[in-house]
Amino acid sequence: ILTTGPLGGVGDLSLYTTLAQRFSSEGHKVWCHEDNTARNPEITDLWFGLNPFIERCECGWGSGPAPAHQPVHVRFCPSRLTPNAGYVRQGKFYDIVNTLPMGSNLEAMERAHGFGPPYSIAPKIYYKPKPTVHDFSKVVLLDMHALSSSIHPEGWAAFHQKMVDRFGPISLVKFADHIARSIPQPPGVPTYGVESIFQYVDMLAAVRAFVGSEAGGQALAAA
Repeated sequence: ILTTGPLGGVGDLSLYTTLAQRFSSEGHKVWCHEDNTARNPEITDLWFGLNPFIERCECGWGSGPAPAHQPVHVRFCPSRLTPNAGYVRQGKFYDIVNTLPMGSNLEAMERAHGFGPPYSIAPKIYYKPKPTVHDFSKVVLLDMHALSSSIHPEGWAAFHQKMVDRFGPISLVKFADHIARSIPQPPGVPTYGVESIFQYVDMLAAVRAFVGSEAGGQALAAA
């Protein structure tokens, strides 16, 4: 029974996205618990609602696999089922990840649940990106949105300039208010608006490269 506990960010929940498949490969059935939280419903739709290794039970999802072409608003199993995976192993995860090289967070999460190698190197999504309206094949996209790795606007400006010096022109991403809070952006830089997380994934799959900090966008780009 998978729980995210009080964590609700895109990056937070990405840590649990490989567990269902790993448990299923060992013959277990996996459900999401009703206490799972997210900053908006699209996060759970993307990470868990479309995951074919998570069961759809009579108390929420109905039967059969989740649709692969559209988001589904996830409803979770009732509290009578006690969580035994995910956030309940968070303490063990922290103990392990602090002993590993940087960038081994998914390995640490899988090891915290007793799994051995080979370990996952990126979060897992089961949404198939759709073609974008714009041609992003030459676009380098910068996402400055972050909560846990908050950076001062002056720091972002210096970082942006360094990336421009290295890669050439860089565009910005600006989210609708229901996705992420607005933050100051460098003036005079081309900006692409994003109305949903699924549209953002479409863009990430199409761009030349992604630039950002340790945040939800980085987790999505890795996936």
